[in-house]
Amino acid sequence: MTSQIQPRSTGVPRPFWIAVFWAWAGLGIFELLLPLYGRALGADSTTIGWLFGVFSFTALLLRLLIGRVLDHAPRRPIFVLGLLLYVLALSLFAVAQTVSMVVVARLLQGLGSTTAWLTAAVLLADWAQADQQARLFGRYQMISVLGSVIGAVWAGALMILLDGETRAALLDALRLLEGSIVGDLQGALVAALPPPWSPLAVLHLIFAGNALFAAIGWLAALRMPEPQRHHAATQMPRTLVRERLPLLTIALLVGLAGGLTLPMQVLLMDDRFALGGAGVALVYAVPGVVYGVAPEPLGRLADRWGYRPAALCGLVCLALASALLPIMPNVPVAMLVLCLEALGASIVSPALLALVAAGSAHARGSAYGLFTMASLLGTAVASPVGGRLYAYLPGLPFWLAAVCLVVAMLVVGRLRGTGS
Repeated sequence: MTSQIQPRSTGVPRPFWIAVFWAWAGLGIFELLLPLYGRALGADSTTIGWLFGVFSFTALLLRLLIGRVLDHAPRRPIFVLGLLLYVLALSLFAVAQTVSMVVVARLLQGLGSTTAWLTAAVLLADWAQADQQARLFGRYQMISVLGSVIGAVWAGALMILLDGETRAALLDALRLLEGSIVGDLQGALVAALPPPWSPLAVLHLIFAGNALFAAIGWLAALRMPEPQRHHAATQMPRTLVRERLPLLTIALLVGLAGGLTLPMQVLLMDDRFALGGAGVALVYAVPGVVYGVAPEPLGRLADRWGYRPAALCGLVCLALASALLPIMPNVPVAMLVLCLEALGASIVSPALLALVAAGSAHARGSAYGLFTMASLLGTAVASPVGGRLYAYLPGLPFWLAAVCLVVAMLVVGRLRGTGS
């Protein structure tokens, strides 16, 4: 499958794409499983929000430091180190028995995420030509999603085979077809399935497979060449902050919106429709197709038409999706809203990353460090708040996120500069 994702005439080496593919296969549907993992360990919604927040706080503290290191040090060894930390974090998830162990794993994952994905952005900016920035960031997003599909299939298959709650939901669906050919298969299916495992044991097995996928990505990264070195940074972070303040504000607002909704989105789907782990994964499969095919062509359009209009269109989609999610009447409508959200994210992410690259040729590590730090600051602050608000009124974090995205649209409308 990796041969199908090899880039052509872009200057990006094949081992990089392979490493990204398998590292994201290791993540799979991690963000969807983490709330279920927290519940299996007895955590409430507020604690689950903190499991997301502690990851963001860890990465937040390190982004600028690692960005400054990337301005002067070789990129490849840092990328390899980050993927190794990911392998170790996922291995710890595979054996964790308490919420405290999960917190330690999230801290380690935050360190690995900061190191690997910040370096990946700088590597892409180094390799890409000036008129390919958004396209290659879109391709990066697409390959990330394709890798995640492998992890999602792995997790979903194990949930169906081994998780008792998911199996019961599947059998209930078959009972609705009693008297049909499919309904007659119910007894045979029950006989063929192995005895159910506990939810925690199933999740441990899923994360063990994820750790193996991430290890394949780490091995691929060992074969990467080092990109051509750019000049050392000529701007101090303070100067970059002044020059990129509008982009940092947008990153902060988008991070706030994501922090308010991401931890609670899976809980909303599960609480509203009682889908179980595999059911939630199936609902996200359709928008996953959008994530898998849209970012690169949309990035190519952004390269051609301008990054500011592309970012504005994406934020409109995200705001509408966030406002509509709490009032979705049924699963098909929920899937359509999630597709709208996927379309918005597929437009926004490559456009904003390309804007950062376009204005930071000699200090890309610091520039991306500041940009992602602003986003993570918003996520870190908003994640526990989202969990708290969800406990009182499930729709409140989603509507508040929509307000943040509307404000981000106003800031984008005032952007000026390269690629805007």
